[in-house]
Amino acid sequence: MNELGHVSTESGPLLLIDHDAVGSWFGIDGDDYGRACRLLDESEIGGEIAVGKYRGLVWGVPTGTTEVWRVRSDSIVLSRNWLDPEAARSEHEQSRRLVELPRSRQIDLGRLSVRSGWIVILWATENGSDIVKLDPADGLALDLSVGHAAIIVSLPAGEYLCSGDEVRHDGTSALRCWVVPEVRPH
Repeated sequence: MNELGHVSTESGPLLLIDHDAVGSWFGIDGDDYGRACRLLDESEIGGEIAVGKYRGLVWGVPTGTTEVWRVRSDSIVLSRNWLDPEAARSEHEQSRRLVELPRSRQIDLGRLSVRSGWIVILWATENGSDIVKLDPADGLALDLSVGHAAIIVSLPAGEYLCSGDEVRHDGTSALRCWVVPEVRPH
């Protein structure tokens, strides 16, 4: 398991979306951010959202920094951590421990389609129209209206299930969003 980077917000949810679809997201420059907030009024943790002819996923995460970790070549976990500044372990060690904890009660967030082999995770206030023009690279951090307001992550093309959970350990805690391949019965 390795940390790919992080996404920072000043308030409001994150959007997970295929790289080729992010250009259809206009954040606060259109009505997309308002739609994302209304979705969170209905389901506090998030869910699927229409983005033009595509579908993205909104995750309701508190203000701050959300780390992005690669679990396997086809799976990632986003982790919004609350760490213990007085702990003997470093912040990185505390973060890794929170990510490695077994999943707790999962809350289904929905499905995410990845066609391009890349997803963008961005602060939902942002406009994605310039992001789609960039050549993707795994872990590429994007400084938009704030530093690290988005990150590009490679994921093999396919359908993914997204779920959220919350974990606590030794004075630390995290909200997590899991993105794992959908396994279809044979």
